[in-house]
Amino acid sequence: MTLASVTACLFGLLAWRVGVRPELLGYSALAAVAVPLAAIDVLEQRLPAKLLMPAYPIVIALLALAAITERNGTAILRSLVGMIVLLFFYLIVALAAPGALGAADIRLAGLLGLVLGWPGWTTVIGGAMLGLLYGSLTVWVPNSSSTAVTCGITR
Repeated sequence: MTLASVTACLFGLLAWRVGVRPELLGYSALAAVAVPLAAIDVLEQRLPAKLLMPAYPIVIALLALAAITERNGTAILRSLVGMIVLLFFYLIVALAAPGALGAADIRLAGLLGLVLGWPGWTTVIGGAMLGLLYGSLTVWVPNSSSTAVTCGITR
């Protein structure tokens, strides 16, 4: 299955789950970036800033457009605050546990906080907790040098 087909499937699932609503564009933009980011992370254990950072203004603009269309200023403000909260939360985790998270993981957390903030605070908190739960699980994946990769960090 190609990255394009995975992205297309995500677009379809998002449209099915969210419906034809203005915020679907912001969610779809994140999906379009998340699929190649996930592939690169699995293959190279890195999240390139050249792919991650341009997504911020795109997703912000699309969610702002959705807020204007729906006359919902609260949702865009919550999204922006969710972005800041997850950025700082993951920064604190990274400082408390050196080596557990990289700078790119923190940048990704901000982008996810932006999108998770749109529906509400429960989604932001749930997303943060699921991210930490996933990160705390040790997954052994053999790579070419026969070392173990734990949550994107080579041991």
